[in-house]
Amino acid sequence: MSSPATQPPSRALTTTLGVLAAIASFALLATLFQWAGGGAPEDVRHETALKKKAEVQKDQHALLEKYGLAGNPDAVFAKAIDGLKTRKEGASKVVVPGSKTALEQAAAATPAPAPAPAPAADKKPAEQKAPEAPAPTPAPAAEPKPAPAAPVPAPVPAPTPAPEPKPAPAPTPAAAPAPTPEPASAPGSRVEPPLPTKEPEPAPAAPAPATAPVPATPPAPPPPVSAPPPAPAPPAPNPQ
Repeated sequence: MSSPATQPPSRALTTTLGVLAAIASFALLATLFQWAGGGAPEDVRHETALKKKAEVQKDQHALLEKYGLAGNPDAVFAKAIDGLKTRKEGASKVVVPGSKTALEQAAAATPAPAPAPAPAADKKPAEQKAPEAPAPTPAPAAEPKPAPAAPVPAPVPAPTPAPEPKPAPAPTPAAAPAPTPEPASAPGSRVEPPLPTKEPEPAPAAPAPATAPVPATPPAPPPPVSAPPPAPAPPAPNPQ
């Protein structure tokens, strides 16, 4: 049996390997640049801090030996207690929130409540009522307006006379062509008669201008007719 063909790597695996190779190359380039520039600058802060700590501890031991407290923590504690007992108490300017002093200062800062208003001197008895307002008077009925008069017809404008058509100018007759001299005929040649000439046609007459129609005059409205008076009622019969 033949060995199975090797499958090509997937696209995700190829991308991952490419990214890792790029990161490694950047780190390698940074190391090379740092080595070429003489290496990273030396940090001396740690050594300076250690020297300061050694000096402070040396001064503390010197003070403890001076007062006879070296190597005995109980003596240091007892001396601190004696110092606190012999210390005089003084008024502190720091106000603790919620303490008695803070409450007193808050009470002193709040203004006193305003006095209650005095009651009215004399109240009117309940029996007295306000005077009733007078009843409104009815407005007078509006008088009927007279009927408007019939409109006066506007005067009809007089019709404008139409302009008289001007006669068209007569066409100018064309000049007759001058007779051409006949060439001398040679002896023994045939003489042809002259061709007839066509007379020019007269120019067409100009069209007459169109006249605008005259608007008809509307008839005047009839005068208003008044209604006849009602007939009198017949007399009632007299029963006998």
